Amino acid sequence: MWVHGTPNILVNCKTAHIELEEAPADWDAEQEFDADAYNKAQEAKDPYEVLLKPISQDKTIGLSDKIKQPSWAVRLCGDPTEYKHEDLEGP
Repeated sequence: MWVHGTPNILVNCKTAHIELEEAPADWDAEQEFDADAYNKAQEAKDPYEVLLKPISQDKTIGLSDKIKQPSWAVRLCGDPTEYKHEDLEGP
């Protein structure tokens, strides 16, 4: 499994849902407002992405019409030089 260190961006363009304690302004005044049910319904419409999942399930990024690459990057730390032993064949 791959751990994603940063939260995903939701459809509401935020990384978390706003939990309401009172009814929103456009709520029908004749209906009773249940804050827990409303907040759960909002999260069900726009669920969080699981942070612990296989890296193969990440979405790909389209570089062109035909070329797609994973949405993750690998960083190399340290000396990037490749060394070859003089007495051995191959890399």
